[in-house]
Amino acid sequence: MSPVFEARPGQDTHGGALGILHVPVSFPLIPGTAGNAASYPYPVVWKTVAGVSVDEIVRGGHEAVAARLIDAAVALERDGVRAIAGDCGTLLRFQADVAAAVSVPVLLSPLLAVPLVSVLTGGRPVGVLAANAANIREEECVQAGIRPEHGMVVEGLETRDAWRAAIVDEAPSFDSDELERDVVGGALALVERAPGIGAIVLDCADLPPYGPAVQRATGLPVFDALTLADLAHAATHRAAFVRSLDSDA
Repeated sequence: MSPVFEARPGQDTHGGALGILHVPVSFPLIPGTAGNAASYPYPVVWKTVAGVSVDEIVRGGHEAVAARLIDAAVALERDGVRAIAGDCGTLLRFQADVAAAVSVPVLLSPLLAVPLVSVLTGGRPVGVLAANAANIREEECVQAGIRPEHGMVVEGLETRDAWRAAIVDEAPSFDSDELERDVVGGALALVERAPGIGAIVLDCADLPPYGPAVQRATGLPVFDALTLADLAHAATHRAAFVRSLDSDA
């Protein structure tokens, strides 16, 4: 029997596994960041959230920004994606709003991994490396299910020169090696402050390119936007197991 294909009303794209809510920035999104297509081994679809900037997400009115994010998420679901992520960690404050508006899994921040990482590491404190520590606020952590017993320890990169100029101040170009040195320096400072942490979560969606260097420098497991995206993809694209012809199982 031939397969029957049907387009959803208003569907713009086809074949995307993961939808990405894209917040426009002026700095380059290099391979390894959540905003670069080369970072994913499966097809992704971007939906730019019109009229929303990082500054507006951090400081703007909740309802207006939430409405734009929801519109973009609904459009991604209509296009057939099976999970939706964001390419900006500051979207966490809208996690509940967006997840309630669609029927596919939504993961808007790597901080969603903190409770799981705490369990995986025997209840050890969880270290978080953040683009800007001031943007991690208690009300947003509640949306991620983070509780005091998870022992989250945050190290911000906003005071490190190369990182601040490139990411916080959104420079149009940067030296990735300089950023890596700042990120590794931040990770080592985090471990020095909290030597008992069991793992590190990279809060910013622009940090995954430096995850391997952080892991080498600290010897700790590192979780980020891409590990969460891979988890969502694995959960929504299960492959059938095929029994071998010569197997008794």
